[in-house]
Order: sequence, then structure tokens, then C-alpha cells
Amino acid sequence: MRQSRALPYILISPSLALILAFVFYPTLYGFQLSFMRMIPLTGEFEFAGLENYSALLGARELWESARVTLFFGVQYVAVVIILGFALALIMNRKPRAMGLYMTLIFVPWVLSDVVASIIWRILFNQQIGIIELTMRNFPFWPKLGLITTPQGALWVMVLLGLWRGLPFAMLLLLAGLQTISRELIEAARIDGASSWRAFFSVTLPLMRSQALVLLLLASIGAVNAAATFLAVTQGGPGRYTEVLGLFLYRTGFQFFRIDHGSTIAVMMFLINLSLTLVYLRAFRSEYRL
Repeated sequence: MRQSRALPYILISPSLALILAFVFYPTLYGFQLSFMRMIPLTGEFEFAGLENYSALLGARELWESARVTLFFGVQYVAVVIILGFALALIMNRKPRAMGLYMTLIFVPWVLSDVVASIIWRILFNQQIGIIELTMRNFPFWPKLGLITTPQGALWVMVLLGLWRGLPFAMLLLLAGLQTISRELIEAARIDGASSWRAFFSVTLPLMRSQALVLLLLASIGAVNAAATFLAVTQGGPGRYTEVLGLFLYRTGFQFFRIDHGSTIAVMMFLINLSLTLVYLRAFRSEYRL
């Protein structure tokens, strides 16, 4: 009897050990380093209290990175939810060649960040990029290339994030749409509701939980975005595309300020935690947790 009760804990112990070793311990160690000061010549650490937080909160670079992250996050999250809904509604009607469409849509999702970023960088290359060379014929297109301008480079990254994040958004929302009984939609249509009215009054309220999950995951993904920015723009031109994740990478690994890098990581962790708490608060009213 005791062996049967202990068996589940024995089975999950390897996974739990990996989580403790590669998630919880680095997180706690990062919190510890954020309250330490690194001595430049020796590489040793001494307690500094809130000195790192005070220094970073007064640094212009942090707020510029936060502004870039906010702009990217708002545009990315809004567009990925809207287009994700649109694609999910189309796929929910099961069009012809649906398997082919799904395969094409999911190709960007299965690519790694580095591979997807290299493809995107080539597409907007000033000499050989297909998109760049095609759009250069239009008068509104920058002469030196879209990716060389501050706003243009940031919008390129928004489009890259959308290209990669749209398949998951569509899949999540499509799963929610397929749980809605068609009888509810038909009842609304019989009562005289138009297609738009039925969508906003019946479908959309029933999709609230899936939309909240997507909003949370997309927001956290936007806050933590770093690899694609590093591979495509490297934070340029200037520092106009240096998001918080890239600022963390430069501070901790290029300038080797481990103490400041850990402090930025803790700040990003608190932002993600705040987003999660807001999501749970919104979710509690639906499921009465």
C-alpha cells in the first residue's frame, strides 16, 4: 500500500529534479545576484542592497528598452489576436484543401528562432531581399531599405513575431471554436441575429477563456522576446529595436555586468508575474476559483 502511494512521487522525481536544477535554482540565484555588486577586477560579489535597482531605474537605456518592448508588445498582441480569430473562423468552416492550408500556416511555428530570423533578414536584405526589392518600386518605401529605419525595423520585427505567433494563436482559438455547439449559433440566427451579431453575442463570450490564455501567452512572449531581435536587427539601427530581453543580453553577457543583468532579469520576471496575476484575476470570475 505504501509502495503504491509512493509510486507517483517516484515517477515524477526525475522531472522534478530537473525543474529544481534548471528553473528554480537559477531563478533564486538570479534574485540573490540582483542584490549583489560585482567587483570589476576580482569578479567577486559583495552585498549592495537595492543599489542595482536604483541605478537601473535611473538609467535612460532601461526606459528606452521598456518603451520599445511596450510598442512591440501592444502591436504584436493586438494583431496576432485579431488575425488569429479571423483565421480560426475560416478554418472552423473546414474549407477545401484545409490540410494544405494548415501545413503552410504551421511552417513558421516549427522553425527555430534563429532559422526564422535568418529567413526574415534575407527577405528584407537591401541587395537580395525579395520583399525589399519588390517594395522598393513604391514611392513610400525608404530608399535605404525598411530595416535600416527605426520605425521600419521595429515593424519588421512585429511582422516576424506575427508570422511565427499566428499559427499558435489560430490553433488555440480554433480549439475553442470547435467546443461551441452549432445549435447555439443556429438558435441565435433563428431569433433574427445577423452573422456579426451572433459572433459578438454568442461566439465571442464563449471564447473568453481561450482569448485570455492567448492574451497572457502572447504578452509574456512579447516581454521576453530577444533571440529574433538579436538575429535580425541586433538592436539597431542605433538602439531603436533594443527590447528588454536584448538589453539584458548585452548587459549581462557582452558587458559582463552580471549584477545588473540579474536585476533586469528580476524586473522582467516581476512583469511576467504581474501579467499572470492580472490574467488569473480575470479568469477567476469565469470559473469562480
